[in-house]
Amino acid sequence: MLLHLMGNAIHRAYFFEWGIDTGPFPKSGEWLVIMGYYGVSNALGMAMLAMLKHWYVVALSGVGLALYLRLLNSSWNPLDAVDKWSSLTSKLPGWVRQSVLASTGGALVGLFSLPIVLVLVVLLGIPAEIGRNIGVGIAQKEAKDFAQGCEASKRQCIRLLREGVLVGEGFLLESSQSHLAFLDVSMQRVRVLLRENLELQSLRLPKVN
Repeated sequence: MLLHLMGNAIHRAYFFEWGIDTGPFPKSGEWLVIMGYYGVSNALGMAMLAMLKHWYVVALSGVGLALYLRLLNSSWNPLDAVDKWSSLTSKLPGWVRQSVLASTGGALVGLFSLPIVLVLVVLLGIPAEIGRNIGVGIAQKEAKDFAQGCEASKRQCIRLLREGVLVGEGFLLESSQSHLAFLDVSMQRVRVLLRENLELQSLRLPKVN
C-alpha cells in the first residue's frame, strides 16, 4: 500500500510540474509499486546522507531512545500512580476534584492519541511527501537537460508527423495507448496529442564508441 501511495505521488507530482493532466496517462498498479520501490531506495539514500551530516542529532536521539527503553523496563507502575492520584483528589472539594479529573482525562487522551497521529503521519504523510519531492525533482532535472537543446541534451529529441505533415519536434515526456505528451522545443510548451495516425521519428542515433 505504501509503495503504491509513493508511486502515485511521484506520478502526480511529475505531471503537475509539467502541467499535464494525468487522466489520459493512467498507470498500472505494478508500475506504481515499482516507482514506489524507486522512491524508497531514493529516500533511504537521502536519509543516510542526512544522518552522516547531522550525526549529533542521531546521537542525541539514540540517548533519548535508551532513556525511554530504560523507563519501560523500570519498576515504575502507572497503575500505582493512578491510585495515589485518586486518593489525593478524593480529599479535594467536589468542584475542584471534577475540574482536576477532567483536565487529567483530557491530558491522558491527548497523550495516548499522540502516538496514533504520529503513526498516521509516518505511514501516510511522509511517503506522500517523499514521492512528491521525487516527482518534482525528476521534472526539474529533465527541464535542465532539455534546456541544452536537442543536440547537447542527454535525452533524445523526436519529430512527430501526422500523415506526412510535421506536427512538432521536442522531447517525449509520456505516452499511453491513446495520447502522447512532449515538450515542443519551438513553442517551449508541453503539448498533449492523440496518437491516432501519429508517426514518431528520432532525430539522433545512439553514439557509437
